[in-house]
Amino acid sequence: MSANKSNNNSSRTTIIATIIVAVAAVVLAIVAVMTLNKGSGNTGSTPSASADPAFKPTDELIEECQYAAHDLVKNNYEVVRLFVTEGLPRYDEPYGNLPDDGIYTVNSTDYSSLAEIEALVNSTFVNSEAERILTNIDGNGMAVYKNRQIYVDLPEDTAETSTAAAETSETASRPHYTTETVLGINANFKPDTDYNKDWSSCSIAVLPLSETECRLTVYLGGLGESSEGSESVDPENVLETQMVKINGEWKLSVFVY
Repeated sequence: MSANKSNNNSSRTTIIATIIVAVAAVVLAIVAVMTLNKGSGNTGSTPSASADPAFKPTDELIEECQYAAHDLVKNNYEVVRLFVTEGLPRYDEPYGNLPDDGIYTVNSTDYSSLAEIEALVNSTFVNSEAERILTNIDGNGMAVYKNRQIYVDLPEDTAETSTAAAETSETASRPHYTTETVLGINANFKPDTDYNKDWSSCSIAVLPLSETECRLTVYLGGLGESSEGSESVDPENVLETQMVKINGEWKLSVFVY
């Protein structure tokens, strides 16, 4: 790999880290509880559950939903980055060839195994949505990240021992390499270069529907004010999803971007 490519990857990682930290800081500072307008526009999937007018959330539940929404929306953005807009950097194949197995080896200091990505997705979304993201993100059965088997040279002393064994016994024969499981990225994955939504700051409206359900509306770019002093929101920057509490943990039911 060229030095230029390594430097580009480092710069890219730094920029991504800055965006994630900014999103986390802003969301925690401005997350608020609001009554949602059913007529507001959105670009995400709208949850089907409706608010029960008789349900009155406690202050403790509201605070719990605020903190859960902050963490889950931050994770949702990370999944947007991993599965939609960027993906993880990769190593090129020798001579620029396409990989025979259809998988490139990932070159990232952020994630080193498929288990780490699965843990992020599974801790953020309900089981059915997590499964869809991991195995069928494009609707055509594409798993963006997979385990990949690669050949790795054995250490020199191991190779010498193997050679000596082969010379002293007709049946003793050991290879000079072994296989290793690494994180891979599907060669068919193409980042969505047309995606232009700005996640560098956002406001979240949380509306608890019950003790185990909470509607979320994410306002990318935050909530501004019109010339009349009322809230001004571009419908294109409004995403709606829902949190559900399963076995004591809040998770998103819908991946939004």
